[in-house]
Amino acid sequence: MDYLSLLIGLLVGAIIAGFVGWKAGASKAKGYTRQITSTEEEIKQLISQQAQQHIETTKTAVETMQEQLTAIQEQLTGFESGLQTENCQSEDTFYGEHASLFLRNSQGLKVKKDKESSSDNPPRDFSGDSSGVFVGETAENTVSIDTHEIEENKEKGNG
Repeated sequence: MDYLSLLIGLLVGAIIAGFVGWKAGASKAKGYTRQITSTEEEIKQLISQQAQQHIETTKTAVETMQEQLTAIQEQLTGFESGLQTENCQSEDTFYGEHASLFLRNSQGLKVKKDKESSSDNPPRDFSGDSSGVFVGETAENTVSIDTHEIEENKEKGNG
């Protein structure tokens, strides 16, 4: 009988332990389910925010590309109209076909002049100093010869 009561006690304890474990497991499973659903919702929100940012960035890029495309189309149209040969006689025909086209297209352009090319200073040598040719001054290294000294030397016979 001792063995029988021991066995019944073990059986009843196992049933109670199984029931308690099952309830604890079910509550933990509900907690995991809640955590998983909240994580899924956070991921969905994050993905939707990233999708909206991507769409906005893409719209901005497309608008920029369209603006650049219209600018390029305008430039291309202008270039094509400049390349079309006109049936008018111009004074530029003297230069030939290719030069006339270049001159006709460059007539509206403004030419920038360098300050150095239009300055009032005389041109410089390769050394970077004034040459003195256009200034009219004598250079420091030249020797001035007095004509009186030449005549005196001729008279003395050193000539």
